[in-house]
Amino acid sequence: MKPEELIKKRIENLEEQGHLTRREADRFLELDEQMRSMERKAMHAFHQGREYRFILERVLDGLVAVGEPHAQEKKDEFLAEIGTMGPGVFLTPWEMTIHYLDKHFGDFADVLEFYGS
Repeated sequence: MKPEELIKKRIENLEEQGHLTRREADRFLELDEQMRSMERKAMHAFHQGREYRFILERVLDGLVAVGEPHAQEKKDEFLAEIGTMGPGVFLTPWEMTIHYLDKHFGDFADVLEFYGS
């Protein structure tokens, strides 16, 4: 399964179970695609990243609630990273995306198995 397919499956699942609204789901998918684009300028990514992080926290809450493998570990890392950020201080916004967390925390094969892939 491609990462883009998995994220859509995840978001649809969270929306169906009431963890995200349709509007939040659509906006998250739009922002997620933008955040993965390394062509973004830092300031643009910063502003997009602020909105993205808000919805990402809701996504992570939902993934924990539905029992996705390693979701709590990813949420803990997200919260730790957010806790170190000042108003304008952070590494790069694309280092705190669902794709980054999938790549660096837990075994991604477990996540794929959870979704039947």
